Amino acid sequence: MLDSTTEYLKRDTVIIKNKDITEIFSSTLGWLEKEKADILEIEPPFFVSAIHQYGVDEKLYKKEIQIKLSTINSGLQIEFTVVKTIDYSVNSPSMVFIGLIEDFYKHIGVKVTDEIIRRLYPIDALNRLIRNNLIVIFLFNSISLIFILQGAFENFLAILGIVGISGMSIPSLISIIRFYNVKNRLYK
Repeated sequence: MLDSTTEYLKRDTVIIKNKDITEIFSSTLGWLEKEKADILEIEPPFFVSAIHQYGVDEKLYKKEIQIKLSTINSGLQIEFTVVKTIDYSVNSPSMVFIGLIEDFYKHIGVKVTDEIIRRLYPIDALNRLIRNNLIVIFLFNSISLIFILQGAFENFLAILGIVGISGMSIPSLISIIRFYNVKNRLYK
């Protein structure tokens, strides 16, 4: 179970009113099932710890997430934590984990307000994510352009270059647009 000494990558807490803890816990388990997370520890209806995976087979990342529910005077407090791991390659607050929290909140019926979005997407993180995706686009487009130019003589290299541009640049461009829109909406 989560304690005060647990190092975490991202933690967020919300309070919702007029919700039954067993109903929200059941919805939490449904969300974990939808995400295909492997449950590590469960203490119904107060706590669940699970391993969430994302990525493709050759680059599969795993992260422990912990969800703690508790009743308080003003309603039900829900704490979502992404735990820091020994695998330092995934110990940065990426959009995957931030997006997980947002998706979880929506699944259990939390109204995701601008205040919550600001907590999940601080301005420095959005700027870093936009910059990192621009770098990815530049690098993959440069490499892909080399393949296309080399491919003028060999069809395989031209096709490889075109696949490189469409395979990496378009998803990164979509991410940049999403981050930029969030940034403009929240931090005018």
